[in-house]
Amino acid sequence: MKYLTIINMNNYIYCYPSFLSNLDTFIMSKRPFKNKFITYYPHESTILVKLVKKNNKTYKDEKTLFCLNTISHNFTILYHNKKYYGIGGVSMIHDNLFHYGAFGKYKEGLYLLISDNAINWQEPKLIISRRSSLPNECCCFDSQPCFFYNDSDNLYYLYQRWNSSKGRRRLQLFKSDNIEDWTNTEAMEVKINIDINIYVAYIFKEKNSFYGIILYYVYKPESLKQQFLKKQIKCGLMKSENGINFKFINADLIDYIKYGWPVMNSLHNTDTKKYIYCCNQEGLISKHEIHLN
Repeated sequence: MKYLTIINMNNYIYCYPSFLSNLDTFIMSKRPFKNKFITYYPHESTILVKLVKKNNKTYKDEKTLFCLNTISHNFTILYHNKKYYGIGGVSMIHDNLFHYGAFGKYKEGLYLLISDNAINWQEPKLIISRRSSLPNECCCFDSQPCFFYNDSDNLYYLYQRWNSSKGRRRLQLFKSDNIEDWTNTEAMEVKINIDINIYVAYIFKEKNSFYGIILYYVYKPESLKQQFLKKQIKCGLMKSENGINFKFINADLIDYIKYGWPVMNSLHNTDTKKYIYCCNQEGLISKHEIHLN
């Protein structure tokens, strides 16, 4: 496997990447390296990354879009109907847990941003509050949102983190017929046939089935410490016929320790083969062939 870009990124950490195929561009969260294991929202920024070749090497051409604390922490972007839609946000279960303004202005849940060019974005709009989540015992939505349009039922599917109890990381699903209006949505528990914790989930519809490329780990008390958690995370594959009940079908799809996060919306075909991108915390982007069945 060859990296698409090799660059020294000792000063920053890159997380939660998405791919805009029509622009051949990545979007992701960026924060200073000194906060590698501490999420401190005022230091988060949302950036666009274009890969450019120079002197037989590939480098990142970065453009900072905005710095919106919790929104920038886990912002995901989707190109649909000639517009760019982005969703991000984190919220604690009680307002008294917000200290020193660290969560900024947007701390009530998940927010929607819309753009015509992926550069200039409208003011964030709260679409799903923390009170709409399944019961949480920790911060709501503190992971990368995954959303897409399902042509089969003409609904938008939005998957997000659900902390069912302290140390337990699950998924919940919201559906809406209008990407700008989620007022009538009700959270549904996503069920998997084995007892695992979901760290990040890239879920998509392919033909008549739903697939999830997931970062997961098996619960252990020491997993709550970030320095142990990273070593235990694996990248696997799950499958569902209805988008809510999943079966685990591959425990080791991609080496997370080496290649990092699956890039949202990066599934594509080349010569009848399927590929996705991954991006590790040092900013190295790689391309991987995957088999769904």
